[in-house]
Amino acid sequence: MVRQAEKKTKRSPLLPVFGIILVVALGGIAYFLSLNFVLKIPQVRAIADQSYSLALIGSTVFVWLILAGIAYFLVALVVGKDPTDSNQIPLPPRKKDMKKRR
Repeated sequence: MVRQAEKKTKRSPLLPVFGIILVVALGGIAYFLSLNFVLKIPQVRAIADQSYSLALIGSTVFVWLILAGIAYFLVALVVGKDPTDSNQIPLPPRKKDMKKRR
């Protein structure tokens, strides 16, 4: 019986473009959330009174990092196993088994 070679799938060349779109979209969502929700918190508002733009930028970056971490986790779950993982590579036959074949 002949073994079939594993089929190698090519990655899409548009994958980096989708990543950039995802990063920009998460940035927009983070800006919206920080503008409408985070800056309304009384403790943040006290800081925002001194420098509103700095507080907006800081809260946007913080929310963006949280959203990017969640997105990274979800992508890692969807991708699955790593083909170069040493636990997934089949082990060579043991010496005992090699002697039995001869």
